[in-house]
Amino acid sequence: MGRPSSIVLICEDTQHEAFGLQLLQKLGVGSRAVRLHTAPSGGGSGQQYVLNNAPKHISSIRWRNSMAKSALVMIADCDSREPQDLRKLVNNNLAADELAPISVTEPVFCLLPNRNIETWCEWASGSAVDEENAYPKQSKKESEAANRLVQRIMQILQNPTEIDDVEPASLRRALEEIRRLRDWCR
Repeated sequence: MGRPSSIVLICEDTQHEAFGLQLLQKLGVGSRAVRLHTAPSGGGSGQQYVLNNAPKHISSIRWRNSMAKSALVMIADCDSREPQDLRKLVNNNLAADELAPISVTEPVFCLLPNRNIETWCEWASGSAVDEENAYPKQSKKESEAANRLVQRIMQILQNPTEIDDVEPASLRRALEEIRRLRDWCR
């Protein structure tokens, strides 16, 4: 079907936004193809925003894919949950709207850092990290932190044997989603 005509990027905050936009750019997605939806600041839980809005965007891309190559990229911190729990919540929200759960063949890509995305950013800067501790926000340096993370991810994708060695585990799982996204974008 060719290059993507529309990718919906739904995320919690400016750090997720910077990461998602830079990642898509590195994967060759033009900025005109990206429709960005970021949780409004001061509007409550960013994670809840992503979970609540995912069904309408999934429904939309399912409909659009009959005419144009479309996808959804969701980025949400797991906080104290596990990534599979967030996926289950999205599928429960889909079921509540009488929609089918996300299929592994659909262009729906879930990038779900355990704890928070700052864990991945710390890892990309060379620090040893765990997924129990909350790492500080990269206030005013979101783009810099996202750039380091995207550069490191792209290096790993060039040498897929490195994926199995990546810690934190949530990033290792996300790398599989990013590889699937990269292949879908081609």
